[in-house]
Amino acid sequence: MLCEFGNLCINISLARHRPTGTGVSCPGPTYNPFTWLYKLVHCPQYTYMIGAWLSLSVMTQTVPVAVFAALVSVQMLLWARRQHGKYLSQVNNGRRFWKTAVVPFLI
Repeated sequence: MLCEFGNLCINISLARHRPTGTGVSCPGPTYNPFTWLYKLVHCPQYTYMIGAWLSLSVMTQTVPVAVFAALVSVQMLLWARRQHGKYLSQVNNGRRFWKTAVVPFLI
């Protein structure tokens, strides 16, 4: 439930975000604690979704759910890497280059 609520907060943040007109711009953290993940990653919506699927896999302890969660995670990692590349190529200020795509400090 926590990951799903975090994903909802991120999606609301993305819906309210208005680009500056220069192309892709990365939304930032707001007063909502679930959006603070923007300080570490560029695509926190994928972080929360992967966490939700992996949590469901652990809770059900079934092989089909685990395989589906793994496949969904791989697909979301690919989408996040592509979006991360867009952010890096279009946002060139010094404080954003260290962010990762999905998992803080790893991917």
